[in-house]
Amino acid sequence: MAHHQHHEHHAAHGHHGHGELKAGHNFAQANREYFDNLGEKFDQIPEAISLAQKSTSAMMDTYTFKEGETVAMDFACGTGLISKHLVPHVKTIVGVDISQGMVDQYNLRVQRESIPAEKMRAVRAELEGKAGELDDMKFDVIVCSAAYHHFESIARVTQTLAFFLKPGGSLLVVDLEEMDPSMFNDEQRQLVAHAHGLSEAEIRKTFEGAGLESVTYGRAFTNSWKDVPLNAFIAQGIKPL
Repeated sequence: MAHHQHHEHHAAHGHHGHGELKAGHNFAQANREYFDNLGEKFDQIPEAISLAQKSTSAMMDTYTFKEGETVAMDFACGTGLISKHLVPHVKTIVGVDISQGMVDQYNLRVQRESIPAEKMRAVRAELEGKAGELDDMKFDVIVCSAAYHHFESIARVTQTLAFFLKPGGSLLVVDLEEMDPSMFNDEQRQLVAHAHGLSEAEIRKTFEGAGLESVTYGRAFTNSWKDVPLNAFIAQGIKPL
């Protein structure tokens, strides 16, 4: 199910969604194919760069990243626009994406910018929250930007991500607040499971259903895409100790 696909506005996100798990109108397959083809073009989209910067700023205002200590996952990492901004502030960051094309571009970025692979790397995976995945790594923080609205089942994705958090670890999600779905055309709706954005009530129910506590939801930033104003939220949930 990993779907990420993005309406163009999404392309702006520097990435897309990763993986849900496996089923349905194959949002996952549609997204994988779209993003595999988009590949290196992503980094050249000004809106993608801007959204990544704004998303990362909101994450850093919400969570205290500690260089030399924080082990982070960038879920639905795309080409690594979010990871690139976070890497100076963590011990290590692992990008996970359903699109091999995106993962390849992410790892090329790491090489090009001479970042040590042990500090920043990406893997292609459709996570299910099972022992043995990602070499049984657990994370202090998992970030996911502009991908949740591509996921067919945000509940399943959230439960999976909660599995990979250390006790006391945080899930940070940046995505679009509720909006009028008529903003998107039919083609875009094939790629986006939640074309209307996501409400605070949906996010709270989903995070709490996955066992996360101290859930917060607030405005991250306001942006525009082709003259359409888009409001983004940032949500945080913490895995109990």
